[in-house]
Amino acid sequence: YQRRVRDVKEMVVNVIDRAAPKETVVEEFSPCIVNEQAEFRIRPKNKNGKPIPVDMGAVSVKITDQNGNAIKPNISANADGTLTVSYVPKTVCNVAIEVYLDGTPICDSPFNVSVGDRADPRNTHLEGPGIKQATINEPTFFILKSRDSEGKTISSPVDRYLSLIHI
Repeated sequence: YQRRVRDVKEMVVNVIDRAAPKETVVEEFSPCIVNEQAEFRIRPKNKNGKPIPVDMGAVSVKITDQNGNAIKPNISANADGTLTVSYVPKTVCNVAIEVYLDGTPICDSPFNVSVGDRADPRNTHLEGPGIKQATINEPTFFILKSRDSEGKTISSPVDRYLSLIHI
């Protein structure tokens, strides 16, 4: 009996720290422009909120546009333990991004992302007092108004510009 107790005392127990879906977060959403690659990072965390690497097979991502069309995500592992997800939206619309860890939705999933169009330089113009005149050492401004190839105003934060010029 004494020998068995001694053997148990010397046993090494490996504890596996698992990522927790409700602690895992998505960060660094890139601007989303139609027909261009967009990406974001997934930062897996354990139940105490500490970043932890995970097996890529434990993470799944489903991306659909507002018409229900699937958009294929590509998932890659990074050296810092995060995962990068990239995708290419094919239409100007809203997309829903669902992220799962071991089949359970992560914190704040699904994510709604607006896909915008690229500004067309032929339909873009400047407005404001800074275009016509400026005074030395006094601030002035102009606004760059972006429109797409059909002349529609770009409402995406990616192509909204406000430039302040100090002369």
